Amino acid sequence: ALYVVGVVVFTLPPMRESRAIIGLMLGIKAQILFMAPFTAIFSRLIGRARMTNNLATALCLAPAIGAALGTVLAPVSVSVAGTIPFTLAATPAIAAIGCIVWAWSLLEGVPRPAVARGPPAPPLGET
Repeated sequence: ALYVVGVVVFTLPPMRESRAIIGLMLGIKAQILFMAPFTAIFSRLIGRARMTNNLATALCLAPAIGAALGTVLAPVSVSVAGTIPFTLAATPAIAAIGCIVWAWSLLEGVPRPAVARGPPAPPLGET
């Protein structure tokens, strides 16, 4: 949601320098705050045995590829900056939030980590 707010603040007309800076800072903050936990959660959900180096690399490269595509497409968007069509730049972020909300119920089927069975371990320092 932090990223979506950043994109919406950045793209809503009329363009203002202060909103562009706030939107950029919110987007950067969202990437910094949520990329590492997202990678860890994704790794846990698919399991250690299936998490490969190639998959981890692709997952970590996704934000960089998105940023590169955004940079390449930015000159096309300049001509519509400050207009309603410019807000279409928020569509991927809004779609991603929608997919997360829609799929939230599917998380109940994720296997939980095994709980250790047997007598509890003695406290540290006792034998």
